[in-house]
Amino acid sequence: MVSTRRRFLLAAVLASVLVMAGMPKADWGTKDPCTLEYFAAYTAGRRLENVDGCNWAELGDITRSYRIQKEIAQRHPAGGEPVGYKVTFANDGRVVGVITDAMLLATGSTIEISTGARLLGEADLLVRVGADSINRAKTTEDIAASIDAVFPLIESSDMMLPDGAARTKAIWTASNANARWGVLGDQIDLSHMTPATRLSIFEKLEVELFDEAGRSLQSSGMRDNPLERVLDVIGELQRRDGLELKVGDLISLGNFGRPRFPETGSSLTAVFHGLADPPPTVSVRYE
Repeated sequence: MVSTRRRFLLAAVLASVLVMAGMPKADWGTKDPCTLEYFAAYTAGRRLENVDGCNWAELGDITRSYRIQKEIAQRHPAGGEPVGYKVTFANDGRVVGVITDAMLLATGSTIEISTGARLLGEADLLVRVGADSINRAKTTEDIAASIDAVFPLIESSDMMLPDGAARTKAIWTASNANARWGVLGDQIDLSHMTPATRLSIFEKLEVELFDEAGRSLQSSGMRDNPLERVLDVIGELQRRDGLELKVGDLISLGNFGRPRFPETGSSLTAVFHGLADPPPTVSVRYE
């Protein structure tokens, strides 16, 4: 996988070549000012700004927010193809964003802080959809029966919203739930386990987070079963013209403990107790 440093160097070189050649700016295939501003801010690694036709603090039409996010997913500046969803929390409801395969890096990767406006680091999990029956799930037991793998994860989301923009579902949906980077550990196969065993693993899971000096920063589980977040995704997609999860989709379940704002030269290592034996780890360095 191409490192973040190399990927962004290649993007910068390509951009400079286009400017020198006098070629026009990229055609993102949209006229929505909020979508265009998202593309510009994401590519530059800066905060979103209010522009003509898009005051982020006043964005309250969830239908428009869904449309903006759909346009983002179709032409995401991170590159790659959409591979799943992430869940986060707004003051007025759950927020679901789209993730692409280009956002996912291998454990041990280095992320340049300058690639985002205000990056966070937090322990997380990805689960993989193993059966279409997941779209009819009503309980976490149903979810456990319909997933076939889990990946330990450190997510580095990006607080792109401008000052004064509230933490509302409409605004955060339009900014694609702050999705930026995810650092993956090794896949853990669940297909040989009973649904009850899978459910128990998620109920008991605790994650300990360490800094670059090996100091423990926190150890925490979730208040409820993390698989509840998959139910949130299913419900949200059904509200969007009856969309459904597909076999192979990945779903990020939300953070364990308090998110961190990494500094240059810092590292995070997450140890997932109860996920497997020995406990799997994920690490990321920030430069």
